[in-house]
Amino acid sequence: MQRTVEDFAKMRLDVGGMLDPKVYHELYLSARQSAHNILEIGTARGAATVALGLGALDGGHENVRVATVEKLGESYTERYGTPEDYRARLYGAFERYGVAERIDVHFGAARAIVSDPVIEAGLGLMFLDADGALDRDFSDFYGALVPGAAIIIDDYGTDRATLYINPTEIKIDQKHRLTKLLVHYFEEKGVLRKDQVVKETYFGARPDGATFEPNADEIFQVYRELTFSDAKLSSAAYVNSSRLLKKISPSFHLWLKTQLGK
Repeated sequence: MQRTVEDFAKMRLDVGGMLDPKVYHELYLSARQSAHNILEIGTARGAATVALGLGALDGGHENVRVATVEKLGESYTERYGTPEDYRARLYGAFERYGVAERIDVHFGAARAIVSDPVIEAGLGLMFLDADGALDRDFSDFYGALVPGAAIIIDDYGTDRATLYINPTEIKIDQKHRLTKLLVHYFEEKGVLRKDQVVKETYFGARPDGATFEPNADEIFQVYRELTFSDAKLSSAAYVNSSRLLKKISPSFHLWLKTQLGK
């Protein structure tokens, strides 16, 4: 069975996924090709987990399992309700799509499952969609990746910080910028090979013969590049700031819209 982008567009709506259907389809195709286990860091609503599980199911490799890790921090209580509600929705989605038996869900820090049998058996695919600290995840799991294993990384869309503005505060999100900086570092070190970028998701692989030895000094220098950064307004921030400006000065708001062509 070969599932289509349209299938994943419907799944995205059903599960509440946040990625483009084309990304879910590519995740599915990558998982289909894996004869080894799969690791996902950052379960969120579970749409990507479903795509990976369906790929493992349709790939015909009966023993391939998907280990997925979610930290379940305070933001999830705000967005999804209680941890019990979140778990119920997550497992409900896995059951609806027939992948529950393939998936092992872990709550907490990903580092806690480094010695899990699913990991130690070897990984044919690693999907990272957590907090952008790729150096930590590479340090913990790179050694479990088989040669040529797929390495897929979300939030690769921009090398600028993103500003989120509300009436009382400004939030600066450097995750996308950090992701791009670390990906380029790994490419230069020869431990990551780019295949393609779909929307804001990077699809790459572990080159044959590559080994990763963390160098704390070099990685620290990558993080130092975050000291100064260009930034862009998020779509929501633009709308919020525009509404606020319109209340404060309607005439200036109209002039600015004219200048910006908005």
